[in-house]
Amino acid sequence: DADESKTSREKDGGVLDLEGIVTYGQSLDLDMGSYESFVLTDVLQVEGFQIPRQGFVSGWKRIWMETGGRVSADWNDHEKFLRSRADLVRKDASHFKRVYASTFVAGREPGSRELGMELGLRAWSTLFEPTMHGWQSANVDWYDAWREYLTERWARSVSKDLWNQTLVFAAKTLQDESLSFWSEEQAWPAIIDDFVVWCRARGIVPAAASGAA
Repeated sequence: DADESKTSREKDGGVLDLEGIVTYGQSLDLDMGSYESFVLTDVLQVEGFQIPRQGFVSGWKRIWMETGGRVSADWNDHEKFLRSRADLVRKDASHFKRVYASTFVAGREPGSRELGMELGLRAWSTLFEPTMHGWQSANVDWYDAWREYLTERWARSVSKDLWNQTLVFAAKTLQDESLSFWSEEQAWPAIIDDFVVWCRARGIVPAAASGAA
């Protein structure tokens, strides 16, 4: 039928590339310009923005098994399942963390252990939007400061440790925008340590009290 033809067409050539993934997601009524794109890459365990034919098949088979057969090969089942997963990102912290972690793997170039900075910044902006109000606290636009800092001071790519620790740091900034939770003795990546110093020097947050970290 039409759905089967569409699925087959999307998988022609054995590998679904970035353009194919976007087209596929749109056909399932996902907003591929938002965090919903990473919900899809998480479900299908995408690496390097490519889905081999076997990965596509095994990804949905895994979902079929995880759901006890409730999600069949039917196109409508796939659409409903992805919509429910996208909604969970806004409500469930553990699910969001899983999608966040898998985004690093999805965005790496094949054979690379790190994520390109440009893509990392776009991914942070997209992922933080539904869960952290775009990574903004009451008085600080943290994402805007983070983007400016990285653009100015960090030309390298994003390591897995930096990716993971940025999420931890971001969550803490929303609880304490003064950054009093931070100290030099803690095991933050050096780039986050420098970001705190940069924020204080710029007056984005108050300078540490004399004798404090």
